[in-house]
Amino acid sequence: MAKKKRGMADPTRLAPIDNGNKTQVVIETPKGSRNKYAFDPEQRVFALKKVLPEGMLFPHDFGFIPPQRLRMAIRPMC
Repeated sequence: MAKKKRGMADPTRLAPIDNGNKTQVVIETPKGSRNKYAFDPEQRVFALKKVLPEGMLFPHDFGFIPPQRLRMAIRPMC
């Protein structure tokens, strides 16, 4: 029997709605942080992508609704 790979689950494969009928989101960059993170599907981790200069912070949480990630890049949601 083949052993399953251990590590973080792929957040792009999460359902957009949980069992409680709530929208699930993945926050890649938290509000108030200087660090920009992005999910690396090959390594199955969130990796540091960029650091803002000292004194600058991200003003909002940045992320995505899991299955919508690729579709949103192709066509905007109206």
